[in-house]
Amino acid sequence: MKKYQVVLTLQSSANAGSKAPNDVRKIADKLGFEEIIVNLKGYTSSYIDKVNNQITYMNEWRKVYKKIQPHSILLVQVPFYARQFGRLHYFKKLKYHKAVKLIFVVHDVEELRGAYENNLQRKQFDAMLNLADVIIEHNKKMADFFIKKGYPKDRLVNLDIFDYLCDYEKLSNKKDISLENENITDFKSVNIRVEKETWEDFERLCSNSSFNKKEIIITIKCITNNN
Repeated sequence: MKKYQVVLTLQSSANAGSKAPNDVRKIADKLGFEEIIVNLKGYTSSYIDKVNNQITYMNEWRKVYKKIQPHSILLVQVPFYARQFGRLHYFKKLKYHKAVKLIFVVHDVEELRGAYENNLQRKQFDAMLNLADVIIEHNKKMADFFIKKGYPKDRLVNLDIFDYLCDYEKLSNKKDISLENENITDFKSVNIRVEKETWEDFERLCSNSSFNKKEIIITIKCITNNN
């Protein structure tokens, strides 16, 4: 049985995005999942360019469909943040015309974060529930949410982790800091500037953690000051 993974990349880069998607890509590579690249388009305000981009996406997903053999396994990472004409259409064709098993790795659930920007993300989420043969998520909160939505418990895989791959050499140089005895009111407020991608990763961590943003930032500060 053939195994494939969809990898979304910007045309100007071989990078698949932030750390979590890249980690899953590396793990899937080692497990023998063949990569199928779908090139993403950058933002444009031009109506003509937007139309051309969607036509290109339609062709990209048609190629994905043609490449995948019947009765294969396809690994897909979600959520998708951009509209791509043809994506859902060909997922359905893969499932119902080629009997392909669809495995979705869920990095975020926008409804849990209260971050739905439009109906596109809601529709994508509902479509995933209908199409997925297996859903892989990374904490109990997500698992409970999917079960509440009616997704079968026996088709859920809860990894119970946030990070996938760690640099153990760097990790071994860090100290464990306990928050139990920290008086967080003693810290002064500070302003920091970080890259948008870094902040989005940080918000995802916070949304799936028992600690709030302030506590996590204080922990990072303590680790930094003690090294």
